[in-house]
Amino acid sequence: MLRWCQVDSCCAAHELAPPAGVPVLSKLPHEKSPRAPPPSSLPVVGARLEVPYEFYTFQTSTVYAAGGLTQSQLLIEQKAQMHTVLKQFARDLLNGVWMDVLLNDGAILPAFVKMDSRMTVLSIRARDEVRTLPLSDVEKVCGSEELRNIQTANQAYIEETCVTLVLRGQQFVTFRLDNAHASEYFASCLRVIRMAMTSSREDK
Repeated sequence: MLRWCQVDSCCAAHELAPPAGVPVLSKLPHEKSPRAPPPSSLPVVGARLEVPYEFYTFQTSTVYAAGGLTQSQLLIEQKAQMHTVLKQFARDLLNGVWMDVLLNDGAILPAFVKMDSRMTVLSIRARDEVRTLPLSDVEKVCGSEELRNIQTANQAYIEETCVTLVLRGQQFVTFRLDNAHASEYFASCLRVIRMAMTSSREDK
């Protein structure tokens, strides 16, 4: 059964240490060695997460230096670029992409990750099992550097290509992407979507 891993402890002020008597980690199953998905099962579109060109030029310094824009023009340009970035991200995730899930012991579990049409729920399919992950359950999206304040069983295997989603109930799931740019892209887009969800709830 595909389960989320358990966080050992979190240094953030609002986090509590796991109760006494609770197992340190509930591991994702890995009785068998992870298998790469067969070529025939790969989706035709969005097989892997592709980083759009606009994401590379999204940094303020790059855009400003290249175009000599004013601050207001820069904000407009960045908003347009982010719209393009999120549009491609949504298209890829709606079609589904293959990512690796990093297990507690450093083993890799290939998984097919999709997002629903409302951009609120991730579904993760691995070993013929599907687990849904509402983005409302994600408390933090962590890159490799940001994970230093959170103790996880797979921390020794974390690389710059990894993105960890810290969930409610001190659980987590770690994805390993193809490269550092892809991991930064994945993390940034999820953060923006989560912020939009939070703003939408507060406006109601």
